[in-house]
Order: sequence, then structure tokens, then C-alpha cells
Amino acid sequence: MIRCSKHALKPTNLAKKEQISELISNYRILVQEMIDYIWANGYKKFNISKNRLNCPSLLDSTFLKNFKSDYTERLKQAAGKQALMMISAATEKRRKQLWQLKKVQKEKGSTKYLQRAISSQPLVKPKASKIKLELDSRFIDFKFENQSKFLSFVRLSSIKKGLTIKLPISHSAVFDKWNVVGTLKKSIRLSDNYINLLFDVKEPIKKQIGESVGCDQGVTDIVTLSNGQKIPKYQNKYSLSDVQMILSKRKKGSKGFKRAQEFRKNVINWSMNQINFENIKELRLEKLHQVGKGKGRSRFLSHWAYTLINDKLKRLSEEKGFLLKEIPNEFRSQRCSNCGWVRKANRKGKSFCCNKCNKSFDSDLNASYNLLLDLYEIPYWVRLKKINRKGFYWMPDGLFSDCHESIVHDAKKE
Repeated sequence: MIRCSKHALKPTNLAKKEQISELISNYRILVQEMIDYIWANGYKKFNISKNRLNCPSLLDSTFLKNFKSDYTERLKQAAGKQALMMISAATEKRRKQLWQLKKVQKEKGSTKYLQRAISSQPLVKPKASKIKLELDSRFIDFKFENQSKFLSFVRLSSIKKGLTIKLPISHSAVFDKWNVVGTLKKSIRLSDNYINLLFDVKEPIKKQIGESVGCDQGVTDIVTLSNGQKIPKYQNKYSLSDVQMILSKRKKGSKGFKRAQEFRKNVINWSMNQINFENIKELRLEKLHQVGKGKGRSRFLSHWAYTLINDKLKRLSEEKGFLLKEIPNEFRSQRCSNCGWVRKANRKGKSFCCNKCNKSFDSDLNASYNLLLDLYEIPYWVRLKKINRKGFYWMPDGLFSDCHESIVHDAKKE
């Protein structure tokens, strides 16, 4: 697995900062020119107009001569590689759809809905206006002070004739952490204000001994675990809802808004680091996707960044060696973990009270208990009927009405 340490370019003098800024600006323009040309005209086996989306990994030197630049052929090759990676990522979903379409056509099945999905989702050309400059061992060299492990300089070369830049790197605890357990790679990512150093870290073997724990994400509490672990407030003061309230009062795009976004990220990362994963072999996380899409939401709820929580937990699962399993969460937050009765009226905010067995829980804790269970998968047509308004029993062996009659009669077929 790849990990990185982020270092600010504050120790760099003004002249070097101007050189870096000019380099990155021209690099982004060069990458965008390559993207525009390939997107419009195609390249080798890649041609959007003909639905040929096999993107090569490198651009040949003859093709690169079409782009006039003061920078070396090496840097143009690096720009071309990054442009192709961006194009490949932008067309990945379409490639899968076309593969599925050919498979269905070969089997002489109906392609009506798949064709409609392809035509209704146009490809979006990637933009290079905010990309980082990615440089490998051909361009960089590390200089250590007194042959110790304290990094002091990164030397950039082979960029432009006569241009060499030495960037001082300040001490970092994150660098020390990854330098002990991993290997420093001869590659960097460079932006206007930061430089990222990359480490190749060996991923630990997944644990075979330990407990399975349910993990429910929330707006007030970042996560609630079924084993009862409590996450303290950040600096004994801030919960996630406090940070979202700060964000909702900031003007979007302002410096204050960007600082609040960074603060939210710090709060989430710090909170996740407080969890003790030593005896956990499996973490069962609720599966969320495009929550609230197409619905009117308050500014407060619009800043609930559950993807930040998911990404942090995925990184931790790689580092700590536990299995992260995402569980479909339809109706689980409305299900009583004591008797299995599901009803929308059971849950009201942070409180959960079952109107069948009268058991009361914290709603997030109740949801985390339900994530531990391998319940019967609810068919799509049942979800459309919204039977959770009247209520039903949800068990591992099926769905049952209030009178304990089976709702899905042919369970094997479903």
C-alpha cells in the first residue's frame, strides 16, 4: 500500500516559489492540451466517436512533438502519462457498460435499458486545472543531512535546460512514522504550497482472531460501535455536528469555508485514530451511496461528509489488518435489534423506541447492533411498497407481517 507525508513549502524562498508556481501552471496547461487533443482526435486504439476506449499507458515521442514546450522530453512524457491516466479514469464506467452491452447482445438479450443508460450519461472530459505535478526518479533526488534519516532537501532536475530546484523539507512526525515501517519511494507529488513524499508500506495480514463489530455513521457522533467504544470530542469541545454548524455559517468558496473544511477533515481523522482496533477482526460498516441525492437538504446536512469517514476507515483497515465489510443498510436503522420489528416511527432522531416490545436504545447503537446480523436480503419490489410505514418483522430467514405471515412467499426465488 502507498502512504504519503505532506510537507508545506514555507521554508522555500520567494524565488523558488515563483519557479515552482510557473512550472506547475505550465505543466497543467500542457496536460490539458494533451487531453483536449486525444479527446477530440483519438490516439491509437482510443477514439471516443467510435466507442474505442482502450487507453494506452504512454505517449510515443513522435506524438509528443506536436506539443511545443520549453520543458524536456522527459517531463512531456510524464505529462502524457498523467493525461492518459485521467482519460482512462473518465472513461472507465463507459468501458464497463460497453463490455456488458456486448455480452448481452451476444446472449441475444434485451439491451433497451443499458442503451438508455449509456446515451443518458455523456462522457465528461477531465480538467487539469487543479492536478498535482507527479515526478518520479528521473526528476528527483533526496539529500539527507549528515547521512541521518532526517530529510533536508529534494532536488528537482531534468525539467528544463539549465533549471535545477532544491526544496528544503521540514521535519514531520508523519514522515518518521512511515519511514520506520515503509520504504521511501523516489517519487513526489508537487502543488503550489505542498510537496507529498510517497512510501511503499507492506500491508499486514488480515486478522483471524478477534470480534466482529458493527459501525454506524452519524451526524452528531461520527461513528457508533456495537462493542461500546466511545469516541471523545475533539479537544474535548468539538463533535461532528459542531463542525458542520461552523461550515453552514461560512460562505462557500471563502477562505473561512476552506479552513472549516480542513478542520472537519482533521476532526474526522483524529476521531477515527482514537478507536482501538486491537481485538477487532471485522468491522461491519453501513453501506452509504449518494445520500440525499435529488432531495432538498439543509446547509447543515449538506456538509455531512460520510465519504471522508469511509475513506479513513478503509485506510485504517489496510494499516491495522482488520476486514472492512460494507453492509446494505435499508431499514436497519428502523429495526429493533431486540425483537426484529421494523417501523419508520420507531426512530426519532437519536432515540429509538420499539412500539412492539417497548425496548429503548440510542438509535445509532441500535443500528450498529443490526449491522452485526446476516439478515434476509430485502427484494427491491418490497422496498418500493414502503411496508416500513405499517411495520414488519425482519429476520435472517425472511420477512413477516404483524401476524407472522411470510411477506416473500418463495424465498429461494427471491
